[in-house]
Amino acid sequence: MVNDIKVLIIEDSKASLYYEVSHLRRSGFNVEYEQVENAEGLRKVLSHSKWDIILSDHEMPNFSSIEALKILNETGLDIPFIIVSDGIEEEIVEEAMRAGCKDYVMKNKLSQLGEAVKRALVEAQANTRNLEKIWKSFLN
Repeated sequence: MVNDIKVLIIEDSKASLYYEVSHLRRSGFNVEYEQVENAEGLRKVLSHSKWDIILSDHEMPNFSSIEALKILNETGLDIPFIIVSDGIEEEIVEEAMRAGCKDYVMKNKLSQLGEAVKRALVEAQANTRNLEKIWKSFLN
């Protein structure tokens, strides 16, 4: 079964970008994606496009996953966010998780990316269904 997903990838390396997309496709996803590298680009695409999931490198020349997560939270959009990075300190991962990050995948273990994305999407779908049930019961 092919799952169509629209992925926003925050990444400064084209090689890493293509590698991540390749892993998602091998995991059965039909991937439509866009890449951004900075806060301005992120704000722009969040304001005019709908995304199923966001993948973010942690450390880029003038931007970080923590900054990206803060921007996402400021918008009020409920989009699963996964950090995909070479290495990151445990304290930063914990901070990101408290701020709403759903998972962390190391770039040298991208074989785990497909499963992490599936988990995040299933959780998001379940949350949406629960909210719909709550609204329906509230309106009745």
